[in-house]
Amino acid sequence: ALGIPPSVSNALALPLLVAVRATYPEISLQLTEELSGHLIEQLRSGRINLAVLFDDGQLNAFSTVPLVEEEMLFVTRADSRFAAPDGPVALFDAIKPPLILPGLQHGVRPRIESIVRTAGLSIDNVIDINSVAILRSAILADLGATILPAAPLLSDIERGSMRAHSISGAQISRTVVICSSRNIPLTNAAAAVERLVLAVTQKLCSSGQWLGAQALMV
Repeated sequence: ALGIPPSVSNALALPLLVAVRATYPEISLQLTEELSGHLIEQLRSGRINLAVLFDDGQLNAFSTVPLVEEEMLFVTRADSRFAAPDGPVALFDAIKPPLILPGLQHGVRPRIESIVRTAGLSIDNVIDINSVAILRSAILADLGATILPAAPLLSDIERGSMRAHSISGAQISRTVVICSSRNIPLTNAAAAVERLVLAVTQKLCSSGQWLGAQALMV
């Protein structure tokens, strides 16, 4: 059983499923898509064997292997009133619109808040949405902008219904890792799937299919 957050599943889930079926047809892989806060609890309790999570410095309870460093982008509807001119957007300008973000207990949000505080700024207008699908709908309804990696919104960015900009003046990225319990040994099947996650991730990064991601594994 492997848990993947919605903001990563668009990039990783299907290629991994295909690879597992081709390489290990005898392994039954259960994929769970949940927000990272929920995955941490499931991994801690043993309900899942592995989880793809974001290293926010609070994963010491788990064994972790780095996967990728993912750039976070300023994203709006293409014709949004909050849209920026072509090119990078300054951090100060990226946090001006209402920001549609996951809640503080989930992955990407604490990372963004920390970087903004370090820059001496604050986010004053946030719409908390703990669903990638609803967050996407809110952006397309032009309720605000978001700061996220490209992966969960890639189809909209490629179609041109959303615009994504790099953020200047701050290094806004997140480190994606694969985690397992320190207390519950991995089965042979789970260890094999973990190795395959590393191989698939490397291939997705080298081919450019995981947009904005740089592989971290050796």
